[in-house]
Parts: sequence; C-alpha cells; structure tokens
Amino acid sequence: MKLRLLLITLLITQFTYSQYYMLTDSVWGHKVSNGANFSNPASGIGRELAASSDGTRFILAEKFNDSIASRAGAIHVYSYDSVLNKSTKELTIVGHQSSEYLGSDVQISGDGSVIAFSGESGSNGYIKVYKYDGSSWNQKGDSLSFTSTDLEVSLNKDGSVLAIGNSYDDAVASNAGSVSIYELSNNKWTMLGSLITESKAGARFGSKVVLDDTGFRVATAAKYYNQSDIIQYVGYVKVYDYSNNNWTQVGSTLNGTNGSFAGAGLDLSNDGKTLIFGASGYGNLSVGFVKVYSEINNSWTQKGSTIYGTVTGGYLGGTVATADNGLTIAVGSQEGSSADGSFRIYQFESDWTVKFQQNGWREGSLAGELAMNNSGTRFFVGDDLAKNNGEYTGAMYIFKADVVTGSEKIKILPEYILSPNPSFNQVLIQGSSDFEYATIIDSKGSILLTSRKRKVDTSFLRSGIYFVRVHYGRDHTPIILKLIKK
Repeated sequence: MKLRLLLITLLITQFTYSQYYMLTDSVWGHKVSNGANFSNPASGIGRELAASSDGTRFILAEKFNDSIASRAGAIHVYSYDSVLNKSTKELTIVGHQSSEYLGSDVQISGDGSVIAFSGESGSNGYIKVYKYDGSSWNQKGDSLSFTSTDLEVSLNKDGSVLAIGNSYDDAVASNAGSVSIYELSNNKWTMLGSLITESKAGARFGSKVVLDDTGFRVATAAKYYNQSDIIQYVGYVKVYDYSNNNWTQVGSTLNGTNGSFAGAGLDLSNDGKTLIFGASGYGNLSVGFVKVYSEINNSWTQKGSTIYGTVTGGYLGGTVATADNGLTIAVGSQEGSSADGSFRIYQFESDWTVKFQQNGWREGSLAGELAMNNSGTRFFVGDDLAKNNGEYTGAMYIFKADVVTGSEKIKILPEYILSPNPSFNQVLIQGSSDFEYATIIDSKGSILLTSRKRKVDTSFLRSGIYFVRVHYGRDHTPIILKLIKK
C-alpha cells in the first residue's frame, strides 16, 4: 500500500510542491482487559488528540483506559523532535474511578505549555488544566465541575483563556447546550462575560468549541439543531467576539441542511480569520460535506467550492483542521475507497484541490481526530481501530509534508509498493530501479531487519503492523510503506 504521494510541478519559474509521507514514529494505545474488539475498540486512543501550533508537542486521550479501573481513562502528553523523528512521553494522568472517561476531550495551548481535559464523575462532568513550568506539569486553577457530561474544551495560545462546550446543559431548555469562557486570574478560573446559550431543546449547542490565539474569539457548533419538526439535525456554526464584558456574534449563522449535522467537525485558524466546518450527515446517503469561510469586515465569505463526499456512509467532515494561512486543510472521512476511513489534505489553488489521501486499514479506522501545525506541514491523525500484534489498541500516525518553493526543474521521484500486502512469509518491494536497500521497523521505531534484496523474508515477524523504509539513490528522503504481517 502506498503511503506517499509526490506532487510535482515541472519547468515553471516559481512553484510550490509538497511530498507527503507518513513518519515511522507512531504512537500506539493499549489493549484493555475486557477484550477489545471491533465494536469495543480498545482504549480509544486516536479519538481525541490535539497539537501545539508548531507541532512539537501533542496530547492524546485514552478515554477507555482500564489500567486502574474499568473505563477510567487516561491522557498522555508527548514532545516531538522533528529532526530525530522521535516522540517522547512527558506526562500521563490516569483516571481512578470506573467510567470516569478521563480524556473525553483534550486540548493543548498554541505554545504547548498548557493542556486541558475533561472527564466524568457519576452524572457530572469536570475540566482540569495543567501547565508545564519547564520541568514538571502542575494543575493550574481549580477544577471546574458541571452537572452534565461530554464536555468540550479549547485553549488560547498561552493557555490563559479556556472555553468549555456543555452541549447537554439544560439551563434554557433540555439539552439545548451552552458555552462558557474563563480567564485565569490569581490561579482561579473566572468567567468572561455571560453564558452563551441556545434556546431550542436538543440543539446541543457547544458540541464543538474552538478559540483563536487571543481567546477573545470563539467558534461553536450546535450540530443537532432542528429547524422544524420536519427539517431536523440541520446543525449550525456561530462565531462570537468578546468586548466590553459581552460576547457578540460575528457575521451570520452558518447553517447546514436537513440531516447534515453541520459542525460535526470544526476548526478556527489561530488568527480567527479562517473557519472550516464539516456536515458529516449531508445527503440521503450521508456522504457529508466541508465548507471553508474567510472573515472579511465581520462577514463570513465562503472560500472556494463546497467539498462533497463521494462514498455512501462516508460521513466526510466528521473531523477537520486548517493551517493558519487558510490555504491548507485536512479532512477526515469514516470510509475511504475500501470502507476503511480516509484522511485527505487539500490546498487552495483557485479552488480546493486534493493533494494527498491516505486510506485506513480497518473499516472506519481513520475517522479519529485530526490536528496539524500552523504551517500545514505536519499532521496528526487518529486511528482508533488500529491493530498491533493482532490486538485492537488504537494508534496515532504522524504525517509530514516537505514543502519546497523555488525555480528549477524537478525530477519525478520513484514510487514503490509492497506485494503481497498483507504478507505471510515474504514480501516483494516493487518499483524504481534506484532501489538500494530497505529496513523493516516496528511500531516503536526499532529496526528489525536491513535487506539489500527486494524480496524480503518476513516469516520471523509476528502478526501486526510494521513499516518498510525504502532507501534509493543518494541524499534522498526514504520512502516509508506500511506492511501488514498476517
């Protein structure tokens, strides 16, 4: 299976092109003791994740982790070295109560110094925030408690402002939802302005919430909003600005269509000027759609055409992310060409153009959360149905884009595939004649075998997922292929 797509521009005076490929330093979850299977996918790693603006630190959740108690949950914070392609775990916080679901949602500040996560305590929900002081992580401010669960969180650039989406809030109407924004003052979280609410029952306002860098602009969604008894689950997205102790809506409401669940996926650029949302239920066959908007003079103008899904039950747009310049976006779909989930990268070139697509390896597997750095060159992709050594564990993959801008002639680089894949006792590396050697690497990044032959013995490998790093020519970045061993 190809894990890399080379996008080439030939003989033009100025060009920008990208080589997208998956890095070998993936992060894997853990098998849960109650027997994970397809309908009970392990610890849930890959469902919730977030990354700092520069992509050097990220947070992962395992809301079903049972190392201490059944479904108590856990969160993990990693630093990432892009030169060594190595992730190093810095922090783990584990839940201690059954069904605490610690890590139901997670977020990290743009500068990577602050994390926030949600969990449950009986029928109540809570939010906790931790800050890194240069040597250790310590809780900042008091824990925030709510009378409902399934809370969403977001942080501004330095982690001094916290937004909380409480989509089951009954303050105005049953499950109408609300959004509250807090500022850290004297080590206490103090609400900024009033509670932002929705009046229609069942709308679940606050089902998604995203802050910009300042913390004074927030985007939120009510993906279950019904326009009438007939036109249901339309969903909508709204954006608010904070001024004079009030939250005021910016521009008009961005509505979905009947059954589209607009706001299922939602992201806002760091400067708050670009908004992307997905309506994953759009169409009679739930193909989904994605729209991107630019804010100009307090008005939202659609950027490019609407991106429509093409796969029945694909739910395109359930997860989305945007780079800071609004010209690169990432979109997740529950099903790809083989009903296995997919992750796509688009760039704006007079309209949205697919630059890379990676399909998953299990039904719906690449439907986990997405995150990217602010330059749109590093992507963090959740795969909550990933298998490791035959067990459902979940995983997060890191994809990289090498972006080059200049004026020269570009040679088309070679491509390789593995056959058969999945393999049993051996695999053949097919492709260009520039092949020099290949290494097989496990999920921890350890080199298991180096071969200068294209036909590689795999009989010694246990069942699971491995990576084949293909080296060719001189001074070229190796091509990385995924190998499934049966």
